[in-house]
Amino acid sequence: MVLLCAAAIIALVYRYDLYDREPWFPIFLALSCGYIMMHVAGLTEEFLINGLQIRRDQPLTKAMLVAVVEDSGKLLLVFALASLLARHFNDPLDGLVYGTLIGLGAAMNESMNYLRFLPLDSHTLGGEVIRLFAHAMMGGILGFGVGLEARPWRKPGPPSFIVIPALLIIFGIHVAWDWIAYQPAQAEELRWVTMVLMTAMMAIWGTMVFVGMKRSKRIFHRYALRNLSNIGPVG
Repeated sequence: MVLLCAAAIIALVYRYDLYDREPWFPIFLALSCGYIMMHVAGLTEEFLINGLQIRRDQPLTKAMLVAVVEDSGKLLLVFALASLLARHFNDPLDGLVYGTLIGLGAAMNESMNYLRFLPLDSHTLGGEVIRLFAHAMMGGILGFGVGLEARPWRKPGPPSFIVIPALLIIFGIHVAWDWIAYQPAQAEELRWVTMVLMTAMMAIWGTMVFVGMKRSKRIFHRYALRNLSNIGPVG
């Protein structure tokens, strides 16, 4: 069921990538990189938590460490794929698309690890679906600024200034989410906070999709006109 939900998220992302859809190999590569990154991030977090002697009664410190490792890993992967897949990274939506896929791959790794220790019931499934959407949207928001200035007629240039505020926003949301999750006993009154955080991420991600699609439509329309003008009259 988790894999089916992940496939549904991939289909959702692919649906919004209207003007220059990515081939399946870059999609698979982004998912795989996110999956591997989360495995490395988990080992790194365990090493740092033990090395820094972070205790169970320090949930905020642990949440901040986890957010730094995982969010920086997602963002660096978007930059790496923008360079590696420069031929495909040519659309203002590409940063969001690749970031979302990287985040989804990371969530799948985390889900597979957690499912080994959790009861296989509807409550667990609901929690894992939320995990998939949360990590996917975090990755998409982080990557949005990397691709916003991408154009089909040039190699990826410098990222948009949006990268920094997006990183700060996601870092804050991630820290708050994990701080609640790491509480010794989750207080009932804190559950509404996670709903607010998820709603905020959905609103930000959806807004970025809208902005990216509008910009892509305008850019690819201009690109098509440029190519037609280069061809010149026929006959």
